[in-house]
Amino acid sequence: MNMPEISEGEARGRLRQLYHTIKATMRVPLVSEPLRALALYPNFLHLVFEASRPNLLSVHVERMVSELTTYRKPPLQPPPMSTSVLPRDRRGALALLPVFRYETAKLLLLLTAWQETLAERPISGQNHEDAFWPPGILPHFPRNIPLLRIEHATHTQRHVFQNILAAHDLFTLPDVYRALAHHPTFLTGAWEPLHPLVQTDAYEDAARHIRRRAKQLVHALPHPLPLTPNRLLLQVSEREVTAGIGLITAYRHTLPRLLLDVEMMTQMLQV
Repeated sequence: MNMPEISEGEARGRLRQLYHTIKATMRVPLVSEPLRALALYPNFLHLVFEASRPNLLSVHVERMVSELTTYRKPPLQPPPMSTSVLPRDRRGALALLPVFRYETAKLLLLLTAWQETLAERPISGQNHEDAFWPPGILPHFPRNIPLLRIEHATHTQRHVFQNILAAHDLFTLPDVYRALAHHPTFLTGAWEPLHPLVQTDAYEDAARHIRRRAKQLVHALPHPLPLTPNRLLLQVSEREVTAGIGLITAYRHTLPRLLLDVEMMTQMLQV
C-alpha cells in the first residue's frame, strides 16, 4: 500500500535542504508523495526540480493552478455527504482539503511538464514578462499535516483504503487520504457516497479532460524547461533517469482522478 520513499523525517544533508526548498517553492507544508518517491534518486530529483523553480515561482503558474482546480468537462455533481460526520472531523477536513486541492493541481502541472520535456517534447517558454511570488508556504495553510502510518490504521480505515486503491487502480495510498484518516468520520462519510461516482465513465472522462488540459497548459509556461534525457545523463546514471521517468509517468496518470476526489469532497462540505 506504500511506495518506497524517503520521508521528511528520514531526509538528511543535501536531501533535507532540498525538501525545505521543495516545500517553499511549491508553497505547501509537506513534500508530496511522488517527490518523496523520486528522492530515492536524489541527483535526478535535484536536477529536475531546480530546473523547474523559475516556472513554479511565477504568477503565471498560480493562474494555471486556479484553472485546473475548476476545470470540469463534463461537469460532475457531488453526492450528498453522510450525516454521520462529526463537527470536529468536518472542521479538520475544511482545513486540509484546500491544501491538497492546490498541491494536487500544481503537482500535476509539474509532473506533466517533466513528462513532456523528458519525452523530447520541448517546453521552450513563452518568454513574456512575468511576476514572481517569493517562496514560502501559503499563510492560510496549516504549518504541519500529519499522515497516518498505514500500520496504525484501524480495521475500518484499512477497508476504506482498500476501496480507494481498487476504485482508482492505485499502487499506493495518496497523502490526502492518509491525512483525512485523522478525521475518521469524514473519511468514511465522504468516501462511501463518492465511491459509486468514482467508478463511472463520466468520472474517467472528466479526469481525461483534466490530464489533456494540463498538457496544453505546460506548453504555455513562461520559462523554458531545459531537461532532456541526454542532458540528464551527463550528470545522472541511466538507471536513475529510467526509474525517474517511470515514476513520473505513473504518478502523473493518477493525479487527475485524485484532483477530482478532492474537488468533490470540497463541494460536499459546502452543501
